Amino acid sequence: MHNSWYANVPVMKHGRHDRNRLWVHPDDARARGLSDGAKARLWNEHGALELEIAFDPGLMRGVVALTHGWGNRGSTGMRVAARTPGVNANVLLPVGEGSFEPLSSQAFMTGVPVELGPL
Repeated sequence: MHNSWYANVPVMKHGRHDRNRLWVHPDDARARGLSDGAKARLWNEHGALELEIAFDPGLMRGVVALTHGWGNRGSTGMRVAARTPGVNANVLLPVGEGSFEPLSSQAFMTGVPVELGPL
């Protein structure tokens, strides 16, 4: 819950961090016909998102990064977050048996296989 509260702090919503872009290595994006700032579709067997990509040459090829704690469209009492809702990365997470670490009950939120393509 604390991580989601940052979505409602105005000082956290500026510059390259004013929305939750999908960070992609430039070579991976270009191989899919995507340019920096392009709208793209990210999907897997659990769901799909439409979002803007941003180049990050520091990422390893074959890896994308999407910040969680966004997707607050319609959140009551969170005016800043509602104005800049972004997308909810949880849409792509597995659910059910085997989708969480058994000792902590923490959901697996990294290493989630996805596909990326133009919108």
